[in-house]
Amino acid sequence: MVAYDMSESEIMDRLFALGPRLRMIIDDSDKHGLKTSGETQSETLLKASAGEDNVKRERMGGLQHNKMIIVDAAVPRAVCGSTNFSWRGLYVQSNNALLLTGAQAVAPLKAAFESYWKKDGFANGPSPDWHPLGLAGIDASITFSPHDTARARLAEIGQDVEKAQACLLYSLAFLSITGGAVTDAVEAATNSPVSPTAFPTTTPVSPFISPMATLHPSISLASTNTCRRRLRSNLTPASGQICTTSFW
Repeated sequence: MVAYDMSESEIMDRLFALGPRLRMIIDDSDKHGLKTSGETQSETLLKASAGEDNVKRERMGGLQHNKMIIVDAAVPRAVCGSTNFSWRGLYVQSNNALLLTGAQAVAPLKAAFESYWKKDGFANGPSPDWHPLGLAGIDASITFSPHDTARARLAEIGQDVEKAQACLLYSLAFLSITGGAVTDAVEAATNSPVSPTAFPTTTPVSPFISPMATLHPSISLASTNTCRRRLRSNLTPASGQICTTSFW
């Protein structure tokens, strides 16, 4: 499992139950690296249940911003997308998550996890390339950040957006303050005959926090970051093609 935010109660309880079967990477950037952070408290608790050597803290460049769960079972499964494993990520932000099933679809995520676990040499390894998921009837590929300049992917995603012929549905955080190929392509589609549908980054009509969205009892509320009420579901379908990720 790889996590950026890590503190949600039900997820934590299930991870405790795994014992030494769990291997976990938790981001340690900025406030996450503080001794009082929810992520540091999660690290301490998970090391007690899974073992010291099975929980790592790291970041690549600025952040460890990948979020994925991989279940290595008879039928392998994996969850990936923009969803953080915290009450904010699950119940406040508008995130996305994909559930992948089958050995071929899960294999690129398993390989990426091993590369993250080793950390050194990730940028020169295969994970930043595109990897077909092998899903029947679905043309889907996956790539993992960070990317070096030679294998940058945002321009390719922008080109996919430009191919939209009928409609473009986009849900992107920070679009108004982030330039680049994806922003240019979305703006061009918005001003073209293609029918655009956008979910703007605005304050929700109802600002409440679901009572189901709880921190683990061992993690203090003060240790979590202030809730950011903005849409950050990075979802860009263009005429049948979908990009779902967290590029920061």
